[in-house]
Amino acid sequence: MSLAGTATVSLSSFRLIKKLGKKKHDMSKSDIRKECRKHADKFIDTQRQGFIRLGGFGDWYNPYITMDFKYEAKTLEELYRFFDNGGVYKGLKLYTGVQAVQRLSQRQRLSMTTILPHRSS
Repeated sequence: MSLAGTATVSLSSFRLIKKLGKKKHDMSKSDIRKECRKHADKFIDTQRQGFIRLGGFGDWYNPYITMDFKYEAKTLEELYRFFDNGGVYKGLKLYTGVQAVQRLSQRQRLSMTTILPHRSS
């Protein structure tokens, strides 16, 4: 069985903030977050019904929702564990995936082309 879920950080929340206009300057950050949660909550059922209509499988009436406080707490718990295990350190400059690929040996790059073939434009 698939796990049904909804990522609730979306353009709709950003649109709500834009729609609030100057009013947002008179609101606390907590109140803005509450409004965004209410706004996003409206779309959960819309998305659920759309996936069901398209024939998607999942536990649609018991989904994971990224704005659920239990989900957020678990995310922070895992992030803390990542920090605690030395997964994050302060370096002198950002190290990107592009730099990692550039440092690969020629042989490694050739083997990657069988997986990720170069597309010419």
